[in-house]
Amino acid sequence: MDLAVSGKTRCRLSSEPDHAMHAQRPLNFHLAGFRLAPVLIGLCFLSCNSKQDRPDDPRWLVVHGRHAEAVRVAARAVERDPGSADAIELHKQASVAYLLDLARDQSFRDEDDAALATIEQAARIAPDNEEVRDWREKTNQKLAWTWRGRAFDLHAEDDIDAALEAYEKALKHVPGDPATLEGRNIALALVSHRSGLGRSYFQQGLEALSDLWLDQARSRFSYARKYRPADERTLQRETQVKRLIASERIAAAKAHEGEKRFGVALHEYSAALEQDPEDADAKVGLERCKVELQVRDLLGRVRMDIVRGRFEKAEATVAKAAALTTLQADEVEGAGASIREARHEKAYKEALALERDWRYPEAVARYEALLAKADYYKDVIARRDTLQEYIRLADDLWRRAEAEGGVDGKLMLYRQIQVFWPEYQDLPARIAALESAQASAGG
Repeated sequence: MDLAVSGKTRCRLSSEPDHAMHAQRPLNFHLAGFRLAPVLIGLCFLSCNSKQDRPDDPRWLVVHGRHAEAVRVAARAVERDPGSADAIELHKQASVAYLLDLARDQSFRDEDDAALATIEQAARIAPDNEEVRDWREKTNQKLAWTWRGRAFDLHAEDDIDAALEAYEKALKHVPGDPATLEGRNIALALVSHRSGLGRSYFQQGLEALSDLWLDQARSRFSYARKYRPADERTLQRETQVKRLIASERIAAAKAHEGEKRFGVALHEYSAALEQDPEDADAKVGLERCKVELQVRDLLGRVRMDIVRGRFEKAEATVAKAAALTTLQADEVEGAGASIREARHEKAYKEALALERDWRYPEAVARYEALLAKADYYKDVIARRDTLQEYIRLADDLWRRAEAEGGVDGKLMLYRQIQVFWPEYQDLPARIAALESAQASAGG
């Protein structure tokens, strides 16, 4: 009943072992009073010294690749005769064959960690089995080769910490591998060298910080943290320097704000937040500058609307700017004054045009309306008073001319009106008629 693995009489198994049945119903095996867990992965070659050749024999089932069924048949034999040493041994060998067959399939799918776990389970059943030892060695070599390759790749990418971890995993499977040991030693030497560089950069950073060379200190601490990423003191010093730089930037930004250079101030606040993203003053200042730049843009639109005579739109824009600004109240107020000035200037020019068109009553009305909004605007009072005097004088001379009986007297009075108001009523026509009559009388 010897089913021990033999190197001389190994039986070639089917390429498609019977795993489906086992997957559908997990098995529990009992052997000499202890439970064998359901096996999951395996590869096995068994020698067949038995003359029996029937499907209900575990050895026949193993030879034909039906490993799960072989284990079940052997387990039933143990249950029927728990004291049978032959039945127990047959059950052990069937279980080992099953596990090794599954481990082989797992390894072919590159599920090597699981394959190794299954092989270890087989080794616990048959610690002296040569085939189990062989597959355990091969699987460890494969895992070591895999982790060594990952370590080399990580080493080439300068991810030294991860490379060291991969080297250690490779050595766990093959402890004395020369290539892995050499790679790990090189990585450790590099870590040691960089640690020394980190200490040097840290000391240089402290010197620069003591002299308040903040940009230089920041760069040195940054270099130190690259080589000593886990060093808490380096991180603290770098953070300290960044906050000092942020404070300098904020002070500069506030100075620029005071001089209305909001674009420059915005840049300084942004630079401060790059150093200290949580600085409250920098956050508030950045938003404030964004608003003030928006207000400045609105004031530019106001100027364009004034030039184009769109005063209502300009006033609405000024109101919007006034609601937003905190630092340009004078500029906004000045924009409002500019709108009022533009309105007055427009009214003044319109009144002046009426005056030059000899439409004195209408010009006087416009001047009066302008004075109601802007006292003492330019020479409006003098022009209004002059035109009012012209109107009074013209009316007086006109009445006197109407009362005058002689042609010469009328013509003299009309010509006095013509001096300051050439188009008063029908004055041109009357003067022409009188001059014609005078010429006829003289002829």
